[in-house]
This record gives sequence, structure tokens and C-alpha cells, in this order.
Amino acid sequence: MKHTCFLLLGFLGLGAILAVGDPLPAEYTATHPAATNTPAAKRPTSPERPPLYRDTTAYAPLRLTWNQDSDLSQVTHVFPHPNLSQIVVLTTRAGVFFTDDSGHTWTELPEAAAAKVGVVNEVAFHPVKPDTFYLASQTSGIWVTTDQGKTFRQVAEKSKGLASDTVASLIIYPGDPSHQTLLAVHGDAALGISRSRDGGATWDVVDADYHFSRVFGAEGIGKQLYLFGSSTKEPSIESVFTCTTVGEFLTEVVRDVVPTDLVFTPVPWRKSGYAYLATSDSGLDRIDNSSDTGMAYNVKQLAYPEVDGWASIGATWGPSADIFDLFLFDPARLGLVIVPQDLADKASPGDDLTVGLKAGEGLPVSPLTKEGAALRPNANGTVFYAVENGALFIGREPVEVPAVEVTPGAVEVSAEEDAKWRKLDDAFQFFSRAKGSTLDAATSLTQSNGDLSALYNACKLTITARVPIQSSPPASVTVDLSRYGGDPHTPLYDDGQHDDGAAHDGVYGLTFAFLPARHGPHDSDDEWRPHGPGRVALGVAATYGDGTKYGAVGVVAILKQLSDVSLWSDGVRSAASKVEGSVTTEPFLNALDPKQPAYAPRRHKGDVAVRLAVTKGPWAVHFKSAYNKSDIDSCAAISFYLRLEAGAAPKELYLQLHDVPEFSPPTTTDRVPVLNGLVLNADYQRVVIPMKQVLGTASQFQLDHLDEIVLSGADSPVTLVMDGLQAITTYPPPANPKSAP
Repeated sequence: MKHTCFLLLGFLGLGAILAVGDPLPAEYTATHPAATNTPAAKRPTSPERPPLYRDTTAYAPLRLTWNQDSDLSQVTHVFPHPNLSQIVVLTTRAGVFFTDDSGHTWTELPEAAAAKVGVVNEVAFHPVKPDTFYLASQTSGIWVTTDQGKTFRQVAEKSKGLASDTVASLIIYPGDPSHQTLLAVHGDAALGISRSRDGGATWDVVDADYHFSRVFGAEGIGKQLYLFGSSTKEPSIESVFTCTTVGEFLTEVVRDVVPTDLVFTPVPWRKSGYAYLATSDSGLDRIDNSSDTGMAYNVKQLAYPEVDGWASIGATWGPSADIFDLFLFDPARLGLVIVPQDLADKASPGDDLTVGLKAGEGLPVSPLTKEGAALRPNANGTVFYAVENGALFIGREPVEVPAVEVTPGAVEVSAEEDAKWRKLDDAFQFFSRAKGSTLDAATSLTQSNGDLSALYNACKLTITARVPIQSSPPASVTVDLSRYGGDPHTPLYDDGQHDDGAAHDGVYGLTFAFLPARHGPHDSDDEWRPHGPGRVALGVAATYGDGTKYGAVGVVAILKQLSDVSLWSDGVRSAASKVEGSVTTEPFLNALDPKQPAYAPRRHKGDVAVRLAVTKGPWAVHFKSAYNKSDIDSCAAISFYLRLEAGAAPKELYLQLHDVPEFSPPTTTDRVPVLNGLVLNADYQRVVIPMKQVLGTASQFQLDHLDEIVLSGADSPVTLVMDGLQAITTYPPPANPKSAP
């Protein structure tokens, strides 16, 4: 009988499923000397981790061939998917079109015809669900599809709280890990930012002293937003504003310009990225945050000879994960200009635009080009789409450049899964040094770590690269996995056995375990590649027989997974930060109680809770957030456990939240009842209050800057014990949770 186990190949997780006793793949042992097929007792210890790999390959220079798609007319905008390089949504005056093959074919979406949804101003792709995207309509609010455009339903209109049915710009807020927060702005049609925290079901309006025409956010820059607009005090002056989070104090970064576009650069490990601002009247600005508080910004104007303005600006990867391309579009004179930058170069990026490469040969350039011309690259910078005078032009790299795709295109990271991987990694290190038979070591490994396959399946990625089928195929196709425990020249295969489709079909592939939570080797401040949260790149190189190398990257988004937030530090701090009235608090050690149900919080089995002893009402107890300032922006409810220790059961208790924004005045929510008919007794009972009820009318409350939780009442004398104070992600919560909430 053959016993199997999962081997974590590499220090950080290049994974493969191997049968114990089967030989390790030659392609792995050739690049990993420690991974040999010697008995476990004789295997050498893991070597020291190598220094950061930098790709210095001399790739073939960028060359685009441009062609007009004559089947499309009255084109207004083009929206490539940020992670999936072959998916693009195109809008016209008549409706919406979709492609999943990089624009070789387009499918009209009848359910998104302009007669039904209106002319579309913007498309917002769901960060995790590839079949879901939103449409911002000029006349009919916001629409969503969850089946890649087959059907659409309206999720927002003025009658349901949207500030206006005219939506000029729309994003899914990157600061919300639940991906439920939508932000819409309305140009001259309405003031402020329309915000929904629940996917469009309900709306409020913030920053109602401004007209905004565009809103920008990006994974990797936290909760920060940039906006184009003007204030009601100076309606004729258009500026660029930023804020550290939705509804927070707005900083005017660039004043009195005509902005056309803005893009964020990739964010390196533990460093701040830049934003580039394109204007039609004053060229290009590079913006970086020069203070920890977010109130001061350095703005540097970057000149290009005889160019006053740019219609579009963007950022994408070049041929490897170490090359970042800034692209600029001037439809009147220059066409497309691409400024390549080496991410490992410590010089200020993008300052010298004159080194840019003109890549617009075949792309029409004319001073008669109408306003609204725009250019966008696909996710990995191998295909470019330009809209000019209602026509679509597509620029493609040579067919020898691999068409790379990563599946899935986004990975959500949780601290819990990362802890499991760290434990498993330690177990595999012990496994590699175990004495005795491999079978005994493998049995011990699986017994102590449970179902390894589930953990592996939760984080495996497949990368594929398509190259043309020709008489002389590439000598090799490799992927750079140096940041994830693999080799920088890990082979991809076209043998039909590595999730690559059929053998010898020109598609090369590999499936491996991807551990994004541990990206950033050595915790190095010298790391130059982008780090999650945000988009990261896996470089693929195709080497041909004559030595020519073509490169492209596969893009995957690393996203923070939504998780419950503990709001009290279990006695590490004092029991309460402040009390009002005749009440005392003290940490309380729950007695070990074998009768507690299996799903009861661990705290109830011996950890610290808090005792509230009230001698006279009214009273209030302020609990400081566990980390001084907690982010519960995506949580659905406040949850805690209460029990009665002495006195009569109180008729009612009340809860409030208090925030501490960085720049705005603090806000306190109204008191909301806690018990709602619940009669407390000597046993712990769970209280769950939905966040909508907690917030009430406090639309300006900053849930990502929670400072205090206030519990109050009037009944006395009474002694209560409270435990398990959390903001939870699911409402209503599971009926019988298996572990502490």
C-alpha cells in the first residue's frame, strides 16, 4: 500500500504533491541540492537563503504593432482587468462589449445596452470574483453583473440613497477587505462621495462640500484616495485632493490644474509608492507622501520637451518583475511614450521622461483628436488599447512574447492561515532532519498537522504561458519564483501533466504553493519588488534557440482577508480606560468549567474576562480598543458575552462607539440597546448587535479609527462579567461556532 503526504518544497513553499518513495523530479533536485532522494536521516539541513535575485536579462526590446478594430464604432472607454491580462470591457455610445482573449474577439452584452443601463462612464472589477464587475452609468446609477456580463441588475439609484443617477466615476474601495464598499462621484450633477458599505443596498454621502469628477484607489496603498474636483467655495478652481480614508480630512495636493488621469506605482517592500498625475495644461506631476501623518506631499513637475499635457498615464510591468513601465499618451503629437524603470535602481523613478521610448508607430496622431482620447494597457503590459475619435486601436507585442496568465488572479491572505503555514513549515524542517524511516516521519507529520491537502489547495496557483507553435519552439520557458522559495529559473512544461492543457500545444504551465503572507525574503528593507497587499508579478522568460529572450509577467493580487477583530486585550491592559458613575472594573479569571459547550470561547475556560461591579447608577465603562486604534470598517456586528454574577438582572444596557480620526473631530455614536429582551443569568450569553444599528445616523463615524467601546446602564446594584468583545465579520453569526468568535 502506497502512503502519500504533501512535501513543502523549498524554504517558503514551492509545493508539489509527491508519493513517498517516488523519486523527486529531476528538474527540482537539479536546482535544489538539498532536495535529494536520500533517506531522511542523511538529508542535509537546508542551506542559507540566497540574496535577493535581480533579473538582469537582456530581453528583446519593446515593439508594438498597432491595428484598428474596424468592427467597433462610437467607442467611449476601454477598461482592462487589473489582474487578468486577457479580460477587457469596452464601452460605446450604444452599449458594452467584453473580451477574454485580449481583444481578438469581442462579445456584445445585450443586457448592458445603453437603452437599458445608459451610456457607461466607468467599469469597476471585483478584486476577487473574476465574473463580477460594476458599471457606472451617465443616467441610470450603478449596475452589476456576477456572470461575466450575461445579466445585469441595478444596485444603486437616487431613489435608494445615491446622490445622483449620474455617476461620473466608481471604485470598489480597496480599504475594505470584504469588497462591499462602493464609492461613486457625480461630477457637476451632485456634491460629495456616495458611499455604500453593503454592496449597494444602502448609501450615505460624505464630503458634501465638493464636486468630484474622478476617484482613485489602489490595492497596496491602504485606504488612501485621490480625487479630482472643486470645492463649493471655489467652484471654478479644479484641484487634486487626497485623504487617508473615506470621509477623512481632504488635503489639496495640486491646485488649479486640469487633471486628466492618475496612476499609482507598484509599492515595494516596506516603502511608499508614488502617484503620477497627468494634466492637459501643465504636463506631468510626481506625487509622494513626505510625512507619516499624510498631511505633507512632495510634488515634482516632470517636463517633456514641447509637451504641455497628457491625455492618459498608466503604469505596468515590463518584461520582468524588476522592470516597471510608466506610459504617457499624447494623441495630438507624440502618441505613446513608454518610460522603462528598473525597480532595483534606488534613484528617483520616472524623473527623466526624455529616456522614454516612442511606441506609437501605426497609432494615429493628430491635433484634431477629440477630447476624451485615452490609452490603457492590459494587466501585464503586453497589449495596449487606445481610444481616439470613437475608434479602437490595439497595439500588440510580437507573438514570441509569452501570453502569461495566473489562476486564480487574486489570493486573500489571513493571519490564521499564515500561522498554519508557519507551523507546517517548522514541521517540514523537522521532517527533513528526522531520524529513522521516511514513512515514520511522514506519518508523524500528517498526524500532527491534519489535512495537509486542504492547506495546500487553499494557496496553490497555476501559471501558464502561451507561445506560438512553430518548427523551432523555445529552448526553455521559465518562471521566477525566487521570492516564494523557488528558483528564479523554475521550468514551465508543455507536457500535458502540469496544468498546461494538452501536450505540445504551445501552452507551458506549472502549479505550485504560493505563500504571499511570507513574501519579502529576509524581511529586507532592500526589497525593491512590490509586496502585498496589492498586485505582484511573476516573471516568465521564453528563450529561443538563437539566444533571443522574450519576457512577460503573470499578475496576481495579494489581498487582506476579512477577519474578526478583538476589541479588548484580555487583561494585558487595565480592565477599562475610563469609568463614569459608581462602578469598578477588574480583570477576572474565568474558572475552568468542563461543562462549557465545545463552541464556547476559549476565554470562558480559564482566560481573562472583565468584571463590572455597579453600586449605583447611572454608570458607563469605556473600553479602550485593543490596539489603541482598531480598524473594524468591514465588520458586520459587535459581539460579546455577558453573565450575571450578583444582583438583579438589568432591564437594559447600552453600547456606543467612539472614534479618533487623524485629522477630523472625533465622533460618538448614539446609544443603542444591548439586551433587547435578553434576561441575563449566571451563564454566559452572547450579545450581537449589527453594525448598521450601532452606527445609526452617525454617517461620518470612522470605523477604521475606532478608539473606545462604551457600555452603560442605569440599574444597580449589579455585578456583570463580560468576555469575548469583538467586531465580527458575519451577521448573524454561525449558530454553533466551532471555536472562539
